Amino acid sequence: MRTGSLMVLADARFKLPEDVKELSSKQLEHVVNECEAYEWFPASAEKEVPVPPPAALPAVSVLQGDSVVVQGKGFSASFKNGMLSSLRYDGRDLILPGYPVELQAYRSPVDNDAWIRSKVEGKMKMQNMKAEYSDVKAAVISPGVARITAQFRTKGSELAFSGEVAWTVFGNGIINASVRMYPSAKGEELLRLGVTFGMPAAYDRVEYLGLGPWDNYRDRRTSCWKDIFRTSVDDMFFAYSRPQDMGNRMETDWIALSKPQEDQALWVGAASPRAPLEVSVLRYTPKELNDARSLDRLPEKNKVIVNLDAFQMGLGGSSCGPRPLVKYQTLSGATALGFVLAPSSALLNLARTGLAVPHSPVIERDGDGMVSLTSSTPEAEIKYSVNKGPEKTYRNPFKLPEGEVRAWAASMKSGKVPSTSPGERKFPLVKGQGEWKILSASSEEPDTGFAHFAIDGNPDTYWHTSYTNGLPGFPHSIAVDMGTRMKFTGFIYTPRMDKDKGLISQYTFSVSDDGRNWREVKKGQFSYHYIRKDPAVQRIDFGRPVEARYFKLDARSPVRGGEQSATVAELNIITQ
Repeated sequence: MRTGSLMVLADARFKLPEDVKELSSKQLEHVVNECEAYEWFPASAEKEVPVPPPAALPAVSVLQGDSVVVQGKGFSASFKNGMLSSLRYDGRDLILPGYPVELQAYRSPVDNDAWIRSKVEGKMKMQNMKAEYSDVKAAVISPGVARITAQFRTKGSELAFSGEVAWTVFGNGIINASVRMYPSAKGEELLRLGVTFGMPAAYDRVEYLGLGPWDNYRDRRTSCWKDIFRTSVDDMFFAYSRPQDMGNRMETDWIALSKPQEDQALWVGAASPRAPLEVSVLRYTPKELNDARSLDRLPEKNKVIVNLDAFQMGLGGSSCGPRPLVKYQTLSGATALGFVLAPSSALLNLARTGLAVPHSPVIERDGDGMVSLTSSTPEAEIKYSVNKGPEKTYRNPFKLPEGEVRAWAASMKSGKVPSTSPGERKFPLVKGQGEWKILSASSEEPDTGFAHFAIDGNPDTYWHTSYTNGLPGFPHSIAVDMGTRMKFTGFIYTPRMDKDKGLISQYTFSVSDDGRNWREVKKGQFSYHYIRKDPAVQRIDFGRPVEARYFKLDARSPVRGGEQSATVAELNIITQ
């Protein structure tokens, strides 16, 4: 595979004959070990492998029964309830029985996840999330190509996901996976989102192209560089006194797992070089790590667990300081995940270039009614239609107050690879935050703290209750007219972020249909962690949807005793 370029920046000791144009793998390793510094430059494009015409692909067959079994040249793959449950390449069983490919949105909380642990495990119960599959379809869709699709919906956790998984299986053993995931609520903090599966314990040798050589997360990556690294599953484990998740590798293009002293490996890659994965490989599942509580209670090392994530939350410093900065937090939203399995590096390269499958996009709409389409193969040309209208090519987000969007990806290789199935989403009427108006405010500070700053979409401005014209104490209130009836499941209060001034403690949230008669939906107390350094965005769920045109936040008491003023940087709702 062509994976990039290496530039030696300083080298006082290493010498090669002048006529050497390319380095062998052994020479390259010696350069890296001996030079004073080097830097990795990604390849402009992976070298394309000649693509066989569809008729030249090995034949593939589909057998349907309790499981769907796809067989091709030197391999067989079984799909139980639409998910890959066993995989055999040249007589090697690579997926461990009982550990099929599954959706995953839980990591064993690390020490720094103290700020969110009770929410993730207690309130949301993400460790209990399981997917149920329906409408499983399987067929040979063109010479040498089979397709398995399934719809899914998760249960067992407060935050649920629905969507579709599509597997494209080629007769030469390439398996291309496309997953589209839609959460039941947007804007919820998630520790991770991806898939996981288990391999036999003997597949301990690890080679990968990604950030390394040690753990890295979105707020723990500046000491890492992108390169090809070789290690082992056991070396990726760190013996924390309390077991917890670890070992994440960001910007991973591919990872190969093999037995020691063997060349044959399972190659796992991002479906597109432009959409790398976050990957971790351990001996234990997140639940096993969390349940152990101490090292001596960890189970036997009888497996290898592979985690492929679209994203993972940053670590922050909540064991003794603030949670992750907002830019390093990961929130629930429409998510696309694509990956490829192959028995060799050559086939993995072919899967990512000549036989690249265009993945249909996830369809997302923000609070301002702007629709965006995102694919796990970003180079694919995305097509869409609105309300069954004419076909269009997607270029930029577009406005849709209400209606249905249908989107799919056009083939990237002149019809050599069939597209995955189109997706559809129907959106109710919404008026964006830019069209909202302030109905009333108990007071406001002119110029620096106007009430409309609370809904201007800019967290750097804020509503501040009056202080130049007196200091009216708590309670304070602010009410918003959304312009139309909206259905929503919660609200978001963003405190003033530059100073810990005017923070609200106890609150009441109410809604109205006429702006005069109010009904209480939720009351409680905002929970802050490490207030001075981390005011923290507050996301409050109602537990059930409500529908109204107006909403009102009553600030009943301050966080700081004796404080008279209240501030709100942003006030928004959580739509379905």
